[in-house]
Amino acid sequence: MQQSRCDSPTFATLSPTKLTGPAARMQSNANSPKRSGNRNGLSSRWRTVMGRYPMCANGWWLLIGDATASGSTGTAISQTKNLVYWENWSGTTLRLNANRGHMATKIANAAPRFFLEIDPTKPVRQQTYDLIRQAIVTTKLPPGAAISEYEIGSQIGVSRTPVREAMVRLIDEGLVEVRPRIGTFVTRLRSDEIRQAIFLRDAVESAAARLAAKRLTPQWSRRLRSNLNQQEKAWALAQYDRVYELDEDFHHLIFEISGNPAVWKIVKAARVHMARLRNLSVHYANPVPQHREVFDAIERGDGEEAASAMGRHIAANRRYEEALLLERPELFEKT
Repeated sequence: MQQSRCDSPTFATLSPTKLTGPAARMQSNANSPKRSGNRNGLSSRWRTVMGRYPMCANGWWLLIGDATASGSTGTAISQTKNLVYWENWSGTTLRLNANRGHMATKIANAAPRFFLEIDPTKPVRQQTYDLIRQAIVTTKLPPGAAISEYEIGSQIGVSRTPVREAMVRLIDEGLVEVRPRIGTFVTRLRSDEIRQAIFLRDAVESAAARLAAKRLTPQWSRRLRSNLNQQEKAWALAQYDRVYELDEDFHHLIFEISGNPAVWKIVKAARVHMARLRNLSVHYANPVPQHREVFDAIERGDGEEAASAMGRHIAANRRYEEALLLERPELFEKT
């Protein structure tokens, strides 16, 4: 059997007793051993599948019963009381019927597989923090996901100490929360935080764009133009994590040009909540055209239009929030 492309739009259902769709074909081609009698009946089958079909780089591992099981990667895209939905290595959506006690717990507490290595020449603590934070912001660790310090540490290749220190920082940022006697979790989205972030960004970034129009130099102009060109290429290649990085750089550059680089730290903290919203929204559109409107106004020296274009760009997040709240209410903190 040939592995599917990671973006293959297929669908399968996985239950405690039966595999159907592409998942069933994977199972039958794996020459897996007979069911062992385990309540979930999945461990041995998926262990075989895991060994024969490699995963994409942003893979997830599911812990089912007493074995590490594979076949589901990407983002945990939904979780309800009895069902957990995952996107797998081929782009397939797997629905796992999690009604059966320990199986539901194992699935809900599954940890993501990070296929990144720590660079021994750089500070381990900062790299660990950056890696986990990026996974949260890009929603590879989605809102509500359980976090295991041991699992993440073993997957990254570090001890629990830098992971624990990273968690303290992420708790301070409002990205992680500890529920006593339950565990550590990625915080769910909070509508009030998103709206306040939009308010802050609209006020501050619009002002920065207005000032940048008065202070633009040829050197800054070249850097902004280069950034936009890279954004277009990354979007065309569906490199959305790269688009996010370049998006941040674009907004950061505008603060540099405006002469207020220190203010960026405040704005960057506010952007985190909006970034998670955007990365989860199916309505998220290519940001490059809006960025070009901002850039064109700055390059013309039209401060008022630059501020207006920035305001329109930031306001789009309100639409993302409204749509996502209707479609995926489980991702939001209940009020």
